Amino acid sequence: MERYSTTQFLIHKEYGYLEELVIIGYDTTIPRNKIIRTEEEKVEVYRKNPYHISDEAVFINNLHLMRRRSEPGAMKLEIMQECINQNAQTLWRKHSNLTIITGDTIRAVNKSPVPETCIVLYCLSKGYIPSNEEPFPKELSCSLGKIKTDVREGYFCLGPTHLKGDLDAYNDPICMGSNIGGSMRNASGSLGLFINLPNNEKGFITCCHVLFDCIKPNCFSYAKESTDATHHVVQPGNSSFCGRTDTICGEIKLAKFYPNVSPVSIDAAIVKVNSRMPTTGHFVIKNVPQAIDLGFTRSALPVFDTGKVRRHIDKADLEKPLLKSGTSSGLTRSLFRLSGTQVRIFDDGVWLGIQGLEPIVMKGQYEVESGSIHNPFFITGDSGSAVFMKDSDGKLACIGIAIGKTSYDTTVVTPIGAVLDGLGLKDSDATKFP
Repeated sequence: MERYSTTQFLIHKEYGYLEELVIIGYDTTIPRNKIIRTEEEKVEVYRKNPYHISDEAVFINNLHLMRRRSEPGAMKLEIMQECINQNAQTLWRKHSNLTIITGDTIRAVNKSPVPETCIVLYCLSKGYIPSNEEPFPKELSCSLGKIKTDVREGYFCLGPTHLKGDLDAYNDPICMGSNIGGSMRNASGSLGLFINLPNNEKGFITCCHVLFDCIKPNCFSYAKESTDATHHVVQPGNSSFCGRTDTICGEIKLAKFYPNVSPVSIDAAIVKVNSRMPTTGHFVIKNVPQAIDLGFTRSALPVFDTGKVRRHIDKADLEKPLLKSGTSSGLTRSLFRLSGTQVRIFDDGVWLGIQGLEPIVMKGQYEVESGSIHNPFFITGDSGSAVFMKDSDGKLACIGIAIGKTSYDTTVVTPIGAVLDGLGLKDSDATKFP
């Protein structure tokens, strides 16, 4: 198991009423769609690449999007959200291979998709049950009723990038969607929401994991004190490669990575802006034709100047378009999917569900639809970008901060209310531009 030699665990593979004791060793060096079987102490050993999973989830997600277009009322948000809230803690405790808990309007019955509301339980290896554990439940109950489950293969990853910065990414002034990075981590992400700070200073919100190597089960926090060394933030991120010496744009004031916290986990940071101060609520537009395809014009590109935030989303908001400007994806549009999704962070060195280890779970998150094939809503590097909803008055309102994506291409977003509360900010601290 060249890279993950210690990540083997005993499982049971179900063959009808029969069970076979085997070992799965997850190994990222194994070629795609190939499982190597060997004999070790008379127990069958499977070597499997954890990133190469069944395409069932992507196929069903595409059917979900088709059904959503034909039946806008198919999403039964209330019962899905309540079932997740009331059952998630037990599910995480009982199932070490669980990776995502969410909802869907399509369920697989005898390997055939049927239109039915369900709770989807994702894992790395469908059909394999860790030893001394029960199978996933076939049905969940909550105060609003019962709902069936569906088991699929899938995972969630955070979305920073380690790619080198370039001169074209330099923005003056900085904008929402600008590529940013910190001195504490060799990674970069996206500038999210501009905020007002005390003493007439300005700042912005991004993800904590963009600026710090903080992915651990325990809570991580950083607060800049007057005697502390300054942790600079540069724009573009990884800016030593872009050929400029004037890339510092701010400093980290506060950062929190609080997984496993109910009702909503947060992954957010405040950066005080020291240079290239924004004067408008414009987004980085990497590709003007991309914006035109989304319904904008060269003379009327999107802007967020109202400082409006939306703490709550209900069924009436499901068809309102969402907008995001990310470092990697540019300007993208999609629709809201679900509130209350819970995801286990799947990342090198921390992702595997080994029995007995505490999972790193982001609770109470929003889930956003995948967008289009040619213009996905989120790709690696978009971590920290703010997500906006276009209200009935045509104005944008911030609903959250994007932190990563699932293997079936939906985006996971931390609700803006939880982000502001966790960082000690008020709704009115979101910057209004003249």
